[in-house]
Amino acid sequence: MLLGLLVGLSLMGCRDRGHQGHDKDYSQGVIIVNEGLFSGGTGNIQFYNSSTKELWDQVFDSVNNRPIGSIAQSVTFSTDQVFIVVNNSNKIEIVNRNTFKSEGTQFGLNLPDEIIYLDGKLYVTEWVNFNGDPGNVVVIDPHAGTILKRIAVGVTPSKMALVNGTHLAVVNSGDSTVSYVNISSQSVEKTLEVNQNPNSVVALGGSKFAVLCGGNPSWKGKETAGSIHFFEFGSETSRSVFSQMTYHPALLCKNSNNQLVYALDGKLMMMAPGSTQVSETPWFSHNGIGSIYGLGYYENEQQWWISDAKDFASRGIVYRVNNNAGLIDSMTAGIVPRNFGFLK
Repeated sequence: MLLGLLVGLSLMGCRDRGHQGHDKDYSQGVIIVNEGLFSGGTGNIQFYNSSTKELWDQVFDSVNNRPIGSIAQSVTFSTDQVFIVVNNSNKIEIVNRNTFKSEGTQFGLNLPDEIIYLDGKLYVTEWVNFNGDPGNVVVIDPHAGTILKRIAVGVTPSKMALVNGTHLAVVNSGDSTVSYVNISSQSVEKTLEVNQNPNSVVALGGSKFAVLCGGNPSWKGKETAGSIHFFEFGSETSRSVFSQMTYHPALLCKNSNNQLVYALDGKLMMMAPGSTQVSETPWFSHNGIGSIYGLGYYENEQQWWISDAKDFASRGIVYRVNNNAGLIDSMTAGIVPRNFGFLK
């Protein structure tokens, strides 16, 4: 009986508490950004409290008594606020970091995607449209609620990395380029050519960064293999191409040991620190994972967070993995879990 009671209490402690969001502390933990249904749906923001080990559902909705909007995309934060990009609603929701209560909404964007907070400003990639026109990096003062500048970059700009505190490396998946943006002058210093479908970028310390390209899948015509490109001071120093045309990696990320990890065919591959050669040997795999849609590293707990969007119509799954490739646990996400915000 005592064992049964303990098990019951444990399960209660992990139960979803999202609809009691007004009295919760959101200052430290993990924000899970779920896109929601592509057509007619709304995003779902979940919060994992790293102290209590609870997962709270629909936290934006429950605290603010309204849905967040269509296709929640990405998240960043400052010391006192959290900024959530909502792509199809063309806005950024601004909430208090401790309470998740709304502190404003930034409109005036055209299909925003990824976001970085730096020195009191927001830098947001903006697709503009789906017609092949160049996109922008939009510079925003979130406190004044004003758009300061649009920096024209390549087609369909997406992921960004802050390099050396002075530049942004912006991948443009629509034209196979990387825009090397000077933050001080707020202009593109160089446009770097890479292989097809650049999808992610990671800063490697100093002026070094790496860009992962997925290559062309067969449905796009001529199939090409993925590749990884290494840069320093905005100049390419080396590249490594995957051995098979059918290998299309995504989601380049790194841990606190500077080990690069990326997703390939529903598995994670890991490169040794300092290596510039792609790895095609699985470092982590799990029978329950069909494909990997989101990937991030939580430094506070030395954990990899992985999302599987399943059928893109029902709730997905988030997995936690340690640095020894051991599965810690899994939890039910919202519909199409895409991104993570790791609050320190």
